Amino acid sequence: MKFLTFKRNEQFAKFMIVGSTNFLVSFTVFNFCYMHLKLGSGIFYTFNAMSAGIMDRVTSGNAASDITFDAALANIIGYACGVLNSFIWNRVWTFKAKYKAAKQFYYFIILNIFCLLLSTGIITVFVDIWGAPHKAVWLYTMFFVTFINYIVCKNWVFNKNTYRK
Repeated sequence: MKFLTFKRNEQFAKFMIVGSTNFLVSFTVFNFCYMHLKLGSGIFYTFNAMSAGIMDRVTSGNAASDITFDAALANIIGYACGVLNSFIWNRVWTFKAKYKAAKQFYYFIILNIFCLLLSTGIITVFVDIWGAPHKAVWLYTMFFVTFINYIVCKNWVFNKNTYRK
C-alpha cells in the first residue's frame, strides 16, 4: 500500500504538528477577540438596522439588531494570525520546499483565503445567525478546513510539479 509509506505519514504528522500550533494561535486570538473586543457590534450596527426585514426571515424571528458578526470578524483575525506561521513551518519543515517561495506564498494565500471564506461562512451561519456555541462550531469547522488545507498544500501549493513550466 503506497499510501501508508513512512514518508507520507511523517509529512502528514508534521502538517498536523504545525496545524496544532496554528490551532493554538488562531483559537487564542479568535476567543480573545470574540470575548473582549466585540469587533462587529459597532461596525455592523448600521447594516443590521438597514437589513432588519431580510435578516428577520433568516434568523427565524431573532431581531436583526441582535446579529453582531463578532464571531465572523474574530475568526478572520485569528485565522490571519496563523497563516504566516503556517506558511513558514510548512514550507521549511513539512514539505521541505526549496523553490519559488514568492509563488508558493501567493498560492498559499489563495488557498487560505478560500479556507477563511469557507470557515467564516460556516461560523457566521452557525454562531452569528443560529446562535450555536462559538467554541464547538469553531473546533469542528477548523478540523474540516484543516483536512482541505492539507490536501491542497500537498498537491498544489508545495508540490514541485506545480512549478515545472
